[in-house]
Amino acid sequence: MRKRRLLILNQNGIGDILIRFPACRWLCSKPEFDIWMAVRGQTEIELCINERLGSQFISLNRASTKQLIKNIITLRRLKIDTVIGWWSFSIRKVAFFSKIIGARHFICPPSNEYDYYDRNSLHKFQRNLSVVSSFLEEPIPESRIGDYYLDNIDISIVEQMIDTHQYIVIFPGSGITEKFKRWPMTGWIKFCDLFIARNPGSKILISGSIAESVLAEEIINNVRCKYNRAIENFCGKITIRQVAGICKHAKFVVGGDNGGLHIANASGAKVIAIMGPTNSALTGPINPALVIDQKLPGTPWYSNSSMKKRRNNKPDISMQIPAETVINELARLNLG
Repeated sequence: MRKRRLLILNQNGIGDILIRFPACRWLCSKPEFDIWMAVRGQTEIELCINERLGSQFISLNRASTKQLIKNIITLRRLKIDTVIGWWSFSIRKVAFFSKIIGARHFICPPSNEYDYYDRNSLHKFQRNLSVVSSFLEEPIPESRIGDYYLDNIDISIVEQMIDTHQYIVIFPGSGITEKFKRWPMTGWIKFCDLFIARNPGSKILISGSIAESVLAEEIINNVRCKYNRAIENFCGKITIRQVAGICKHAKFVVGGDNGGLHIANASGAKVIAIMGPTNSALTGPINPALVIDQKLPGTPWYSNSSMKKRRNNKPDISMQIPAETVINELARLNLG
């Protein structure tokens, strides 16, 4: 009997993909389905390969209209039975896309705008598991709730390039259209100075995309403690698996609401999230060691609709957190 063919929509950033790991793995574990997964591009495919998410991926990168049309034709030929969308997806867009590719059914739960602002909101990964639970008509297994760790991590950089295992990793960047999520450079520079002064035998590894290398160089060029090559720039120089490897063996990892911090979380690292405009309860790392949030009035403010109203893409006022506050919080946890 022909398996029921599903298309999982997963063409978002790395953070969202990792948050969906438990739900997608649950679907992919069902032998009655033939699973295809739509992702943004090759980086996302590399993240998903050998992670119990199947081996059938298709890129829906909007950069090339010609390629997008080719992929839609391919999907029509696959005769997709059901398209799976997630919480925060537009039901109208998922329905339209399903119609274009000729899918018979689609699943997409309704989103509530107020959940973006509710600090007691149910996390996205739990909402995604609920989508699958409803689709399968099965309760969520306890084993799926904690199934967000990466299966494959490359520790070769730890073994070959780092001369001490006493190090931390920081992720100072964010998406180019989401600079409001960043801790300002003044905060990172002061934090590095304080950390190195208090931990003279340790190193700071800066990670992120190749585009964020300029942020790493700005930090390195402005810290006062320059001895013993205490800070190194790894941005864009290592693979996602190697990023996970250096995070896994770090003393802890610090960053804003970005894909790198979710990679660190999925590696099993101790994660320190610095957040303000976004809701850590909804979109932050799953079970972080610490969330530093001033909880200013009017925060969290980030949602799809509020983004359309704002034109300023600079670090948000809610991210103006003193470096001393972060260092003191780390010391309280015996980490700094």
